[in-house]
Amino acid sequence: LHLIAPAAMWDERANAEGAAVMKRLWVAAAMLLAAGSAGATTLTFDELADGYYAQTIVSQGFQFDDFQANSPIALFTWGAGSVYDADPAGRTLNNNYFRSTVTLTKVGGGGGVFDFSSVDLTDIYNNLEGQPGGDVLFSFFDGANTTTQTVTIDGTPGFQTFTFNRTGLVSLTFQAVTTNEVQADNFVLNAAAGVPEPAGWALMLGGFGLMGAALRRRRAGLAA
Repeated sequence: LHLIAPAAMWDERANAEGAAVMKRLWVAAAMLLAAGSAGATTLTFDELADGYYAQTIVSQGFQFDDFQANSPIALFTWGAGSVYDADPAGRTLNNNYFRSTVTLTKVGGGGGVFDFSSVDLTDIYNNLEGQPGGDVLFSFFDGANTTTQTVTIDGTPGFQTFTFNRTGLVSLTFQAVTTNEVQADNFVLNAAAGVPEPAGWALMLGGFGLMGAALRRRRAGLAA
């Protein structure tokens, strides 16, 4: 018969309990990371009516505003069947005023952080009116700093996909600078920032510290 010394039994039980606690904490950390990197959303505007006009257009938790034009018809959708619609089966977003600036935020106007992967762009008339194409200026604001990037529409009918891969944004704007107005579709966005909020990290790390201290006290008590 093999007997285990009481101290060894205590150590074994404490180690098993510690391993179980650490496993639960790591699972919680993984869930926190998963919550901070929600899946991407593609804004297609297909839920909007044909020929929809507004100063603010909301789609899937994001909103587009044309504050510069300040008009109830500042933004609109080409509807399915329009000869100018570069997405014949759906709808697209367009700004209605010459080289005005469109602002994109989460619903509520800067009420949260998001990531921006890509967008499809063409001329407002899908380059069917002899437009030569031109530059579109994007500005990205992360709450502290603004950076810019210019892309060029090539002047041929149909959408071009432009990739940006910008993260941690509070807002972005886009404005035609050497073309007239812009037709856009398929904004690929992530409604949650890829990094968990600081409060979430603090809670998780605090949990690790408290559990570690509790295990040390328990082991010391068992050994006494």
